[in-house]
Amino acid sequence: KTRLGRYHEEEIEELFELFSNYPYEELIVHPRVQTDYYKGNPRLDAFAGIYQKNEKPLIYNGDIFTKEDYENISKRFPKIDGVMLGRGVLANPGLLSVIHGQELPSLEVWGAFLERLYQDFTENAVNEEKALFKLKEIWCYLRYSFPKMDIWNTKIKRCQNLKEYKMAVEELLEHYPEIPNGAFGKLDEEEK
Repeated sequence: KTRLGRYHEEEIEELFELFSNYPYEELIVHPRVQTDYYKGNPRLDAFAGIYQKNEKPLIYNGDIFTKEDYENISKRFPKIDGVMLGRGVLANPGLLSVIHGQELPSLEVWGAFLERLYQDFTENAVNEEKALFKLKEIWCYLRYSFPKMDIWNTKIKRCQNLKEYKMAVEELLEHYPEIPNGAFGKLDEEEK
């Protein structure tokens, strides 16, 4: 897996030459340079250059948050061998289902999922503070799955302990309307 380079997208030429000296099985490309972090849009023209040259399986990685994002990439690069879903799945754990034409998870499924996250983080963390930190960290993304409620800013971000966290999540599930298909929000520009 690689980005286009550290500072400039032209660095991919050197990387591509380096990779060709090794028997790699597939190439996963996130079409940004390292200094972009996740800001701005993926550099699709630079990815297109790799797409045309590469002879091994090629995986696209970057900014797939909706079914439409997936379809646009698949249409522009029909011979890619796959896409890697990263932050898009964190923001919308039902994204893969939506891409495959299935319904979004019900609130019951969400409840079970959020409870499982809670259990796993609290069982594996060194202490309550670390567990709470990890839960808050994942909510930086999960909040986009609940665009009609500002649960992140009003409750979860302000939680001081796991009891407050549990109460916030329970309140969300109790008061949140059923999620209509496609209601998930995209990450804000600063979140990318």
